[in-house]
Amino acid sequence: MMQVYIVYLGSLSRGEYETSSQHQSMEEVVSVFPSRTLQLHTTRSWDFMGFNQSITRKRSVESDIIVGITDTGIWPESKSFSDKGFGPVPKKWKGACKGGINFPCNNKIIRARYYPTPVVYDNIARDYEGHGTHAASIASGNEVN
Repeated sequence: MMQVYIVYLGSLSRGEYETSSQHQSMEEVVSVFPSRTLQLHTTRSWDFMGFNQSITRKRSVESDIIVGITDTGIWPESKSFSDKGFGPVPKKWKGACKGGINFPCNNKIIRARYYPTPVVYDNIARDYEGHGTHAASIASGNEVN
C-alpha cells in the first residue's frame, strides 16, 4: 500500500503563483506529515454537545419540531427513528416522503429525498456510510442503548 504525504511549503509568495516554478527544491518545506483518512463516526457526540442522558424528553413538544439534515442519507429502520409515542406529522408540513423504493417514512422521519450523485446507491435516501444516520440521530433521534 502506498503512503501519501502532505507537504506544507509555507505561505504563498505575493503576486502570480505557479506551483511548478515556485517549488523546485525541498528547501522551502515547513513540515511533512502522513495523509490519513479519518472515520466519519464518533462515539462522544452527546459529550461534545454538552448534553447528558438525564434530559427530560417531552414528546408532545418534540412532535411539533421539524429538523432538516442534508448528509449521506439515513437508515430509517434504526431504533433512533422509531415514531412510537409521537403524534402525527405537524399540520404546517407540506413535504413528501420520496426516499426511493422500500424507504419507509413515519411520524419521526417525515420526509426523505435522494439526490443522484456519481456514486449512486440504488437511487435511495438510505445511508450506506453511516454518517448521515449518526448526525440525524444526534439532532433528533431517540435514545437507544
